Amino acid sequence: MSENKDIAARKIDIIHIEKNDDITFTFRCTRPPDLLWETGANGHFSLKPPTGIKEVDKEFQRHMSIISSTDEPFLEFTTRIRPPASDFKRALSHLLKGDGLFVYGINNRLPLLREGRPLVFITMGVAISTCRPYIRDYEKNSRGIPSLSCLNIDKTGQSYFMKEMEHYKAEGLSFRYFNDRSGLYEGINEICQREENYYYLIGSDQFLADTGRYLMEKGVAGNSIAIDKKYGIEKLLSE
Repeated sequence: MSENKDIAARKIDIIHIEKNDDITFTFRCTRPPDLLWETGANGHFSLKPPTGIKEVDKEFQRHMSIISSTDEPFLEFTTRIRPPASDFKRALSHLLKGDGLFVYGINNRLPLLREGRPLVFITMGVAISTCRPYIRDYEKNSRGIPSLSCLNIDKTGQSYFMKEMEHYKAEGLSFRYFNDRSGLYEGINEICQREENYYYLIGSDQFLADTGRYLMEKGVAGNSIAIDKKYGIEKLLSE
C-alpha cells in the first residue's frame, strides 16, 4: 500500500482527557484547519516539534493511531500508561486540559478497502480503538464492503470501547471479544472460512507475528493481511 507522510508539525491543544480505566487514557485535542488525514491514519505525537525534517528524539514522541474520524472537528488518540512508563508516557500522564502537544508525520498504511471483500479487524488491547473511524465510515457508507468484523483480545477482560461499540448497528457489522489466545484463535477459525476476507492486524509486533503466522497457516495469503509497517506480514515473519 502507498504511504503518504506529512512531516510538517502542527500544535494541538488538549480539549479533554478521558480516563477509561486505571491505565487507559483518551486525549481529545484541537484540530488545526489545515490538518487532514484519511481513515486509518496515524501520526507522531510529541512534546516538542521536530526541527526541519528531523524527527523528535524517541523519548519525546510516540507513533499512535488517530481514532477520530475525518469529519470530526477534533483529533483524538488513545494510549495505555502503565508502570514502568517511558519518559514520554510519564509526561503525557501529567498533561492537563489546555496543555499543548505537536503532531507530525501523518501517514496511512491501512486505508479502508472498498473492493467488495469482507473486512476483518483483529486487534489487541487498546488497539481496538483504532477500529473506530473505520466503523464510523462503514456506518455512513458501506459501499464495497459486504461486512466488517472486529475481533479483539484483551487479557483484562474489559475494553473501554465496548460501550461505544454498542451504539453501532449497521447491517453486516459484528464484534467479538476474547480474554485469551485460545478463544481468539477459535474466533479466527470460524471467520477465516470465508476465503475472500481481507484482514487488518493491529497490536504489538509479537501479536502481529503470531496472528499473521496463524492466519497464513490457515491458508490466508500474505497479500490479504495488512499491518501498520513499511513492509508486509511475510517480511515480518522472516525476521
